[in-house]
Amino acid sequence: MSEEVVIRTLHDMMKNHGEHVLIVGTTGAGKTQTLYYVLAGTTAVGKETSVWFDSAKASEILVLTQFGPLTIHVPAGHQVMIEPKDPALMEKIQFKSFYHAADLWDNVEPGRINVFCIEPFFPDPKIFSITLTEIFRELILRARGSMFNKKKIVPLGIFIDEIQWLVPGERTALNRQHNEGAKWFQRNIEYLRAMGIRVVGATQAWYKVRPGTRDSFTWVLLKRGARFGIDRPHLAKKNYEWRALGVDEFVLVRPDQYYMEKKISTPFYGDGRSLGKVFYHEDEGVLPPIIPIPAHV
Repeated sequence: MSEEVVIRTLHDMMKNHGEHVLIVGTTGAGKTQTLYYVLAGTTAVGKETSVWFDSAKASEILVLTQFGPLTIHVPAGHQVMIEPKDPALMEKIQFKSFYHAADLWDNVEPGRINVFCIEPFFPDPKIFSITLTEIFRELILRARGSMFNKKKIVPLGIFIDEIQWLVPGERTALNRQHNEGAKWFQRNIEYLRAMGIRVVGATQAWYKVRPGTRDSFTWVLLKRGARFGIDRPHLAKKNYEWRALGVDEFVLVRPDQYYMEKKISTPFYGDGRSLGKVFYHEDEGVLPPIIPIPAHV
């Protein structure tokens, strides 16, 4: 099978709104660059509005400016400060503040890359996971209504690194509440697909993502160190091969679970640190105002 055939298959996936994608690979396997690759394709081919969850890694959000203008959504009372090496970079960036999870989706701007700065302000993983669940609950409530149609932000692509914080497997969930939130998202992920909302997630390991949810990621991009078990025996028997993939390579698994043996090489889109520095400033004593955190957490 030629690389041209695989590229054409990827092109078709990116054109079809709502096709969920899971990127699996160990630390240092190049998952972030692969997220950029999918973002570049869906914005160019599918003309999707994009939401990128900022994981605060090495000024990564500055790399996004090469794919389109950014709207950076920041919790009220907090700041994201950028020191660009080229001042002209700031012409592509604007900021919006929000108070609640509902505000995030109400403020999403069509035709732009909307950067949700959540994780940098929630260092406690338990609180972050609860907040992430609430954000996606609000997404689904709005998708079921007419708000998204009126604002024309669908088709929509959502990009999230370490997606196991949203849909943890049994060994990954931090507590019962975290696990219950994962069940709720599992129930609704197929509805998002039907509405033309795709989720592109990255994770270090297949088993870290909830089984019922990972089955909904019908497209899988295998990166270096991806490992599978008895639920994917045809992929598990190749675990040694996935271990040898280069950081700029991935193997595509189609919805029929057939993996395309031709490896795809991805461009290197750059390191955000080469474009400038990003700082996250929390006003002293001010909590990010998204959701009330239950006392027992």
